[in-house]
Amino acid sequence: MYGYACFTYFGVLFGILYIFVPLISNIGGYAYTIRWGYDHVITNDDVYFLYSMYVLLLSLSFFALSLFWRKKERVKKTLVTGYKEQRLHYALGVGVLAGGAVYIFGTGMSIKDLASAARFAWFAEGTVDSFYLNVGLYLFSLVAPYAYYDYKRGFPNKVLSILVYATILALISVSGGRKWVLFLMSGFLAGHYDMKGKIVVTKKTLAILLLCFAFLYAWQYGRNMSVEESENFLATLYERSSENSELFRRGDTTYFYRASLEAIKLNDQEDILYPLAVIRRIIFLPIPESISYGLKPEGIPAMFAKDIGASNEARAGNMPPGIIGLFALSFGAIPGILFFPFFVILGLYIANVYIKKSSSYARSVFFSYFIVTSVLVLRGSVGGIYFMVFGLLFSAMVVGPLKSFGGVNEKA
Repeated sequence: MYGYACFTYFGVLFGILYIFVPLISNIGGYAYTIRWGYDHVITNDDVYFLYSMYVLLLSLSFFALSLFWRKKERVKKTLVTGYKEQRLHYALGVGVLAGGAVYIFGTGMSIKDLASAARFAWFAEGTVDSFYLNVGLYLFSLVAPYAYYDYKRGFPNKVLSILVYATILALISVSGGRKWVLFLMSGFLAGHYDMKGKIVVTKKTLAILLLCFAFLYAWQYGRNMSVEESENFLATLYERSSENSELFRRGDTTYFYRASLEAIKLNDQEDILYPLAVIRRIIFLPIPESISYGLKPEGIPAMFAKDIGASNEARAGNMPPGIIGLFALSFGAIPGILFFPFFVILGLYIANVYIKKSSSYARSVFFSYFIVTSVLVLRGSVGGIYFMVFGLLFSAMVVGPLKSFGGVNEKA
């Protein structure tokens, strides 16, 4: 569907993570639980039936829209480059570098200590300053629009690009957080789309994507390996995947599916409900939870982690419930089946119209975050939306109030 990038990207991701992966996973039997300390499968047929209804209704909605939009349209290439765009590009890169310094300060540890520290050691040792740590992470998220402009403008400042991408790789190495690769991919893919005016998959693009996914796949184990294990990384990876079924049936690839099943089970069998949590988290986004008088709930991944026992001494827990789980826990497992396709399609429609009609700086920043935000939302976290809003506000500070939020870029 040329010109319907948002629907296409989201639809492909949903199809892979919530239809194709579950089909492959269930060839070997029921899905494994994601509860910590448990080693069993989810066998309740009602849970699988409800999950199937969520997938079926959204799939039918997508199919109906594809019939409605039978006429294929191409989006005009957005190649306008001006002084403000150059200034924003540079400021985004500086913002990412600043994020590195702020993040290190937030951990409360030295660079030397971080190089040898275990994952989340700053939490376990009590040296962390959460405010500065989170500010650093938000600044790191600017790598999505930076990568977008870098691709679109032909990597004009090689030194800055090397520093920015090296900083991101260092963060991945220290924190183990692989989502920053997704931020990079999101920016590059959005820039590629705008350069071509359509979705084009070349051999080179496909090879780069496969390499990125291979890294994401392997690093879920590499980040937790001991020094001895990392010395024989490939052997350790093979051992874990072949003997313990970690690589697929218990790994992050099937997490989206298994977390949604667990969330449905929590509501359907244990009567756990976070009333309208997904809606309230978005509506009250700019208001700190502590002063919202209960209107803004706690982060859904944190609440879900507590309910499935996924906490330890390092952190309280961060276990997103999958996008289906978001609606099952926010509206109830059965009512959520009806709300799910409505809100997803509505959100995608609004995003798609904006991407297609506008060519403002805000539009470019919004689009650069769209793919990674989609992945995070599919995983069951609205945090991607928070990162996107931060990127928009940062851009507004650099280029002005973004008066042309829905308009056209200036050429000077």
